[in-house]
Amino acid sequence: MTRRRVGEVVLDVDGAVARALIDRPAAKNALSPAVLEGLDAAVDAATDAGCAVLVISGAGGTLSAGADLPHLETLIGDEAAVTAYIASIGAVLDRIEDAPFVSVAVVGEYALAGGCEILLACDLAVVAEEARIGDRHLEYGLLPGAGGSVRLPRALPAAQARRLLFTGEMIDGATAARWGLVSHAVPGAELDGAVEALVARLARHSGEALARMKRMYRGSSALPAPRALAAERVALVEHLMTSPAAAEGLAAFRAGRKPDFSTVHSPLPGGAMTRTDDGRRAVSGRWFEDLEVGTVVQHVTRRTVTETDNVLFTTMTMNPAPLHLDADYAAGTEFGRPLVNSMFTLALVVGLSVPELTLGTIVAQLGLTDVAFPAPVFPGDTIRVETEVVEARASRSRADAGIVVFEHRAHNQRGELVCRARRTGLMHRRPTDSTGTQS
Repeated sequence: MTRRRVGEVVLDVDGAVARALIDRPAAKNALSPAVLEGLDAAVDAATDAGCAVLVISGAGGTLSAGADLPHLETLIGDEAAVTAYIASIGAVLDRIEDAPFVSVAVVGEYALAGGCEILLACDLAVVAEEARIGDRHLEYGLLPGAGGSVRLPRALPAAQARRLLFTGEMIDGATAARWGLVSHAVPGAELDGAVEALVARLARHSGEALARMKRMYRGSSALPAPRALAAERVALVEHLMTSPAAAEGLAAFRAGRKPDFSTVHSPLPGGAMTRTDDGRRAVSGRWFEDLEVGTVVQHVTRRTVTETDNVLFTTMTMNPAPLHLDADYAAGTEFGRPLVNSMFTLALVVGLSVPELTLGTIVAQLGLTDVAFPAPVFPGDTIRVETEVVEARASRSRADAGIVVFEHRAHNQRGELVCRARRTGLMHRRPTDSTGTQS
């Protein structure tokens, strides 16, 4: 187990489990910049270590009483500083919500205002039955700014969400569990045991499969049921075809034994990252030596293209084409609706390939060739990408690098090929240690 302190958070990483303890009990674990720094580092640590679980708790039992109001008061009058502080809270909670691991909030006493917003950003929450939970912003004439007015109505029936937001009242942990706001509520004396039992159950799963399940759950809420069901089937087939965890599970079933995922290398969606020795560069891509011709990578992360994506990209690149911007015009074309800018599609395809392929391992992109768009992309389409290594050779000018040609192929949720492109990259060779041995 490794332990370190970052800001006002104590971080532990032990195998598949990471823990972040907000250690500011005298201030009820209020969200100071130092706390936010620590929570941000906790997300990095859990991701870098390929953890399946991150447990977030607060010293003294209070998860957090919310924003650091004395700090906020010092910023009043400086709109840019206020904006930056509020944005920093939201950014950390967004990272927790979007992370590939499962996040578990623990509340022994209070989770109020920003503390409640932490709880809402986490995937699961274990609370003492007597704990007190609430939004509370209106009690001090304030408003939520880190997701309270957005996530609370999505977590609860409308009447209950309005009740907590408008009255500022607190509910106990037992009530929060009955309402569905938290996943587990137990007597306070049993809280630690309940947390450890849940963590052990989560950690025994394949981290990759758990991350994919989280992504499927989150993605389904943004789609109509028919499309979500179709996406689910695509995800399952992809998982069966590409996942070492799925292979181990099927082998265990066939042999009549329990699966052992601890021996299976299953990189988390988005790439299980390491960092260079100086800590300055995240690495989850592949070194030149790993990129043999014929290698095919099924990229885990997918992306649903939105209308906002299309409009912003088109206007930012000064493209006035009405086919991308004018729904009324587009309705009269053969497409019947706005078409996604093909340059956005190309950029997205390349971006989706980065985590498992080139993040931290590419020196430079040298060019794009053979770009084709066999089928249109529309707002609402979900894009997945696979990449094949079609050429690889040593660099004639750099002994520490090689040149690789990737062919990216992108499909929509219906399995239609929507983009194909070849990208040439100058790739780092695997680093060597001080003895000259490759690490």
